[in-house]
Parts: sequence; structure tokens; C-alpha cells
Amino acid sequence: MGMSLITDEKRLWPVLLAWAKEASRFRGIFERAFLCMDGRLSFSLEERGDASTDIEVIRDSSCPPVSPKGAAVYALEGMAKAFLLKKGALSGQETRFLELYLPYIFLAQHAQVKGRAIAVGHLAQTLDGRIATESGHSQWIGNASNLDHAHRMRALCDSILIGRGTLETDQPQLTVRRTSGSNPIRIVVGSRIVDLSSLQLASEEKILVFSEHAPTAPHPAVQTVLLPGGERNCLFILDRLFHLGIHSVWVEGGAVTLSRFLQEQLLDVIQLHIAPILLGSGKVGIQLEPVHRIPQALTFVSSTYFMLEDEMMFCGQVNYKSPA
Repeated sequence: MGMSLITDEKRLWPVLLAWAKEASRFRGIFERAFLCMDGRLSFSLEERGDASTDIEVIRDSSCPPVSPKGAAVYALEGMAKAFLLKKGALSGQETRFLELYLPYIFLAQHAQVKGRAIAVGHLAQTLDGRIATESGHSQWIGNASNLDHAHRMRALCDSILIGRGTLETDQPQLTVRRTSGSNPIRIVVGSRIVDLSSLQLASEEKILVFSEHAPTAPHPAVQTVLLPGGERNCLFILDRLFHLGIHSVWVEGGAVTLSRFLQEQLLDVIQLHIAPILLGSGKVGIQLEPVHRIPQALTFVSSTYFMLEDEMMFCGQVNYKSPA
């Protein structure tokens, strides 16, 4: 599984943000990317100019690397996995840090292929699949490193999405206050959304409200969008975001909202942070229609595991194809 400690690499994080910004400007499918530690990124040798390549990222591991000797080389496997082919000058911690975050700087390219925004979901749960106690208490099932990770993903994605229940229960800010980077566009989905004060006070970034009732925007920074068919119309949401120039959405809560995207086969990547505790009862995380046989269960195109301090996180690209 290749598990090791993930830490906040001071040297790499600002560079990752710069790479993500550069990658978002590219339109089309790429075969390989050339990354420089000064933040430059190009998709062809001709575009590199005089810049030396520190890291090469290959879409297909069967293709031989073309970078000069000394560069680290990674191969992508779908949307959620990157694995090291050649270490280069990176340390062990830097290697794993990039294995975790490199796939997400290319989400805009996957969005171009699909013609809709890419949805990445995240849940923190216990060993027995609970996300909260029966009373609803959940702070904090995940550890501090999981919170840091969630804020990094907020910075890497164009937007963050929650449902009305999470808004009302948690009164979140949805900012990147635990790391550096730009705050994402905040999105709330649900009917009769009234109180957006926690979001408005936290940041001046745009807030999108998707609702079947199309409420009047209570604030200049709030844009309301009529959601035909109600909260289950996740495809409409991803289509509209794409046409607004929003290529990736971090689906952070709650479990009902995340499960809707999964049920509609529109959650592209899922990250499950697993805390080493057992509740025995409580609120369940992922909720899907029952299957009658194990082969009918959802599987993954690719998947991997990471350690966040003493707790584990699973990352996988969901496979929605019917079993043979």
C-alpha cells in the first residue's frame, strides 16, 4: 500500500498551488507535464524554454520519461492516484506528499474531457462507518492532519459544496484558514436556505445557492440558481458549474449530499479518512441502494492509502461500470 507520514511540506505546497494555477489554463488532453520547482508547468518540451525539469508527470506509465537525468518521474493512474517511477532529488516525505496531491492539480483537464465539473468527496468516519454519534456529535472524528488536508483540498479545488443540513448544523466558514491559497467558491444545495451568515462573515468570496425555489439573493456576493427537480439533480449542478468556468468541486458535507452524488454516479473521487475508534451506533456515512450480491458493489478504477499521523485515509476513483 505504500503508507507513510504526510506532513505539511513548506517547500512544496506553494509550488503545488502554482502548478495547479498553470495547469488550469491548459485546454485539452496532455500526455505528460514538466514541472519546475519555481512553479512553472508546461505540457511539451517546446514550451519549457530554458527551464530545467524537476518533476515529470506521465499520464500513461508505459510511456518512457523524457526528462533529463535527475528529475523525479510520476505516473498518473486515473484521477486519484500518482505513483513514483523515479525518485530524483525528492525526500521520502516529499515523494508521498506529491503522490497525494499531484493528481488534483490536473482536475481541469478531466473536466474538459467529461464536459462537466469533477466532483471529489471526503468523509471522516470511524472503523465501523459512523460519521457522528446518535446525537449528531462529530467533532472531531478525524485528527488535525485530516483538517489540514481538507483545507489543502479546498485550496486545490475551484469550489466547495455542502448541503443545507451541514450549513444549518455546523455554520461552517468553508475557507482555507489552516493553509495558504485562495478560498474556493462556496456552494450550498438545498431548499429554503435562509441563513448564510457564517459564510458571509468568513469571506467575501462568491456564494452559489442551488435551490428548487430560487430564493432572492440576500447579499451581493450570493448568486442563486434554480435547481430543476430539487437536490437530486446533481448533473445539473456539475454542468452549470462547468459552464461558469468552475472545473472542480470539493464535496465536503454532509453524508446525505455526498451520497446523492454517489447514487447518481457523479462522484468521481472519494476520500475516506478512517479514525481508529468504534461507536457501535450513530449516523452512517455513505448511503446507497442495497445490492443483492457482492459483485454488484461499487469498485474503484484505482485506489491508494495514506497515513495522516496515526490515522489512515483511502483515496479512490469510483468505477461505475456494471460488473461483467
